[in-house]
Amino acid sequence: MEDGRLCARLTCLAGYEDLLAHPGLAPSTGQIPSEYALLQSKPCTTIYDGRRPLDGQPTVAPPVYMYHSIFADFYKFLSEARSEMTVDHIRLTKRFMTVNEPIYPKENARLYHVLRVLNEIFGTSIHSEVNSTDGTRPDGVEAIPVLGTRAHSTFLEGKNKEGGGDPSSQVLLSYRKFWRTPDVCILCSLNHRI
Repeated sequence: MEDGRLCARLTCLAGYEDLLAHPGLAPSTGQIPSEYALLQSKPCTTIYDGRRPLDGQPTVAPPVYMYHSIFADFYKFLSEARSEMTVDHIRLTKRFMTVNEPIYPKENARLYHVLRVLNEIFGTSIHSEVNSTDGTRPDGVEAIPVLGTRAHSTFLEGKNKEGGGDPSSQVLLSYRKFWRTPDVCILCSLNHRI
């Protein structure tokens, strides 16, 4: 059993070192379908999200709850939730739909209004933040304290128009960039000492 854990840890470390060696494209560029397909075709930049080029290798990954039981608990909580809608739920949903509906002249105006309501709904502080490694800036992030540093738990990308790219791919690429920041390198080095 110890040999299996050591092998898994070494494989994980090798994958992380590969990530550090291949920064990939900026999320705003990489999310364009043709660029994303190119990234997904290279083993060193593949994101296992179930999306691949037509002639590419499968990128299906195990369900997230395989990695930690907390994800299974969350799924169970959601599937068993039988709470009724409250007046507050309805009010906040209506408010979100009201600010999300207009065609804003600029994307940042849309994001400003949408983030205000999302932060109220979820009790969060999603905000814009520059990635210290390469200067890219997701539309929104939230970080939580972990082992004396910050770990980003939420990424948000918004679009003001149809077409031009996929915000879900852009979020995945932003998250990939996050794993290259000094904060994560600190977390990984602490994890390997524990």
